[in-house]
Amino acid sequence: MQPARISDCQLVNWEICVEDVQSLAEVVFNDLEERCGDKGSAYQNWFRSVATGKDAVVDERSREEGVFDNSRLIAWKTDKPFKRENLFFRTVDSGRLLPMHLADFRIQIYGHKYAYEKLDASEGGRKGWAYIYLSCYMYRILVLRNMHDRGGADIPIILTAWDDEHTKRALDYWTDLSKGEWCDEEQRLRCNPIHSNRFRRSHSPVQECDAFCRHQVLPCFYQTDLLVRSLLSDPAVGYVPPFIIFHSMVPNGNTCILFTKPLHVPPPSLTHNWPASCNALECERADCAPLDMNLSRSLVDKSHMVREWANVGPRRTLDVKLQRCQRCKEVLYCSSAHQTRDWRLHKNVCEKRG
Repeated sequence: MQPARISDCQLVNWEICVEDVQSLAEVVFNDLEERCGDKGSAYQNWFRSVATGKDAVVDERSREEGVFDNSRLIAWKTDKPFKRENLFFRTVDSGRLLPMHLADFRIQIYGHKYAYEKLDASEGGRKGWAYIYLSCYMYRILVLRNMHDRGGADIPIILTAWDDEHTKRALDYWTDLSKGEWCDEEQRLRCNPIHSNRFRRSHSPVQECDAFCRHQVLPCFYQTDLLVRSLLSDPAVGYVPPFIIFHSMVPNGNTCILFTKPLHVPPPSLTHNWPASCNALECERADCAPLDMNLSRSLVDKSHMVREWANVGPRRTLDVKLQRCQRCKEVLYCSSAHQTRDWRLHKNVCEKRG
């Protein structure tokens, strides 16, 4: 298989900078939550159910490694307001418990030029669409991104005009490809049906279905495949994402995720009751911003498709005896000095739990 290079990709990249992502996160946590009043939004109530009390979701990996018995995967101190600095995440790579507001990242949106032409011509333009779309999904993007301490900082989103069936076929292709069991000829034979005319022409023209296509589905699978493999393997990209988001622009199309490795997939106990609404008070739909975890897939562990440095291995251990926070028993420190230094952040989440 020829190496994929980001310089050969034809999809247009539009970057949402760190400052804009942070500003939008503040809008979601401040303005939208304030409008919901005392009862809170669906997402605030979801955080309360998974991060507080006896029913909080436990980090099973720490339990299996014998580090913690009852450590929360997401921690929120019950008497603290619903703010990013008070929501802590157990990272899958380093095992640290870190606050949400410290994760700085950019969002890289990739799409066909026709998609951007359509967005630029719409009311509000490209930025207006991004504000609405990212507001709908910001909570979930923040949750998934904050579960990673090391590795790729940016979050790629690929815009497609695929329905669920075509998206499933594409994700299954990359999942099988990651196993490294195909020769070049078998890879070509398996790729061609996905790129067939039936795949490319299954939708109506743009005037009829409002998809970003001109008599064919764009981007084509070959373009998308080149981009996916480049993001995972080309050093010129500068990062390796823990996951790639696919957003379908067709009516009733879903958003789904391709995870870089199984370790990056959040446990079902965390996502089974994820709200599917957009968090807007005036919206009466309960499923206007679906993220289909059942449709999402993961590459196999230590896949040849992923640059080696991004493959998260066992959490690092030190040749020193670690001391545990005696109050919450959810974090470890290698020295009293480090524990004292971390108290400025840790005090926002440290509490005794039954």
